[in-house]
Amino acid sequence: MNNFFSALQIQLGQELKIKPAKTQILLLFALSLFLAKPAWADPGNSAIAVKRVSLTSSGQSSVPQNNPYPVALAPGYGVNISFISTGEVIEKLWIDNPSFVAVDVDGCLDNLVAKKNCEYNQATVIHLRRIEELDIPGIPKTNSTLLTVVTRSVEGRQIYLFNVTPADRPSEVVIEFNKPTPSVDFIVVDAIERGIFRATLQGLLVKGSQLHRKLDNFVVFLKDGQTISNAATQAGISLELADKLQKMGRRPTVPTAISQRDEQKDTIEVLTKEVVIQEKKNEQ
Repeated sequence: MNNFFSALQIQLGQELKIKPAKTQILLLFALSLFLAKPAWADPGNSAIAVKRVSLTSSGQSSVPQNNPYPVALAPGYGVNISFISTGEVIEKLWIDNPSFVAVDVDGCLDNLVAKKNCEYNQATVIHLRRIEELDIPGIPKTNSTLLTVVTRSVEGRQIYLFNVTPADRPSEVVIEFNKPTPSVDFIVVDAIERGIFRATLQGLLVKGSQLHRKLDNFVVFLKDGQTISNAATQAGISLELADKLQKMGRRPTVPTAISQRDEQKDTIEVLTKEVVIQEKKNEQ
């Protein structure tokens, strides 16, 4: 090795016409670059640590995706699928071809062999791990498999689909689902707030009354990104009243005498009906 290094040093010095000391330094530098382990040589460095998936608005569909999410399983690198941020709990999961995938969860889950007889399901994270391919009778060999996950939350149940494939290198080690960012229509909210103010100003609505407090809650729910229908249901008011207040808030600032009279008449009728409904609810 020393003889090879010395011969290389002499030849390099002659080719580049530089002194032996400089030739030695150049060779040592080149050797250090050759022996250094480049970042791309480690397949782990190519993995994206976390892939964050923002869900579609709640209530639009029980399947918040157009296609199954891809999951690449590499040797030595498991993939974690997390529903912690969404507040969902995993109810069921199915892996159609378990010949190359091992599945585990962070809590109890009835249909997993090692997690049976649960008092209640409480898993929120799924861990998938690549294994040596098994020969399972009745299951044909495939290059991918479908993972189906059923979750539940206070907002209902959801179905998630994943296309799991074996891979040489990992792509993500965590797939984290997040709640959608609420979309607030501030034009509608402003109109409803103006409608409540005008109804109160005209003496059609009593400030501090039970109905007025429900309307305040209704506005809060709207500002949280809920639809008018959901916000009205949660606040305990009718959609008719919500529509009337919105129209009242959209009218010109200085109405004509006739339009104001008609508006007061219609609003009184709706508010009277609403009060009667609230009183019947209280009697039950």
